[in-house]
Parts: sequence; structure tokens; C-alpha cells
Amino acid sequence: MRWLRFLHDTFGDDAKGEETIRFLHLLLGYSVTSGIGAQVLPFLYATGANGKSVLLDVMTQILGDYAQAARPASSWRRASSPSTPPNSPNSTAAASSCAPS
Repeated sequence: MRWLRFLHDTFGDDAKGEETIRFLHLLLGYSVTSGIGAQVLPFLYATGANGKSVLLDVMTQILGDYAQAARPASSWRRASSPSTPPNSPNSTAAASSCAPS
């Protein structure tokens, strides 16, 4: 199967690769259900050309209209409080200047 070949090419055929593939399947399962019991937020981090985009492209195809990109973390910040300087990283102005338009 092409999917399994991709996973083994990406993560390896050894015990660590198999463990990573099982964990990845668990994470992908969370993304296609409406349950929030696991409360996880995975990040794909590595140098280039190692399968991150391929994985996300496959998931986007599977999820169809349900697939959406999260806003950048800078737009998650809370509104500034009276003790937060207006140009600090936690201020609304600083967050909105980084938010996508």
C-alpha cells in the first residue's frame, strides 16, 4: 500500500519507526473525529524534504472541506490588560499586526 510505504520511507522500518507510525495513526485518528478527550496539539517540526507537507496534503485530501489551517499563534494572544504595555508581545496591537489579513 502506498500510504504504508510512505510512512516506512519517512520513519523507518525499525522498532522506533513502527512506534512512530502507530503514534502518528493515533494523532491522525484524533484529527478526523469530533472528540476532544485527548487534548493534544501536535506540531510537525524538522528540516525540509522529510514528508511533513506530503502528510498534511494527504490529510487535507481526506478531510476535504473539514480541513482548515489554524491561525498563527500570535493571533491567539489575549487582549492587553492595564498592566500590559501597548507594544509588548502580549498586547492586542502587537498580536493583530502579526495576524493574517
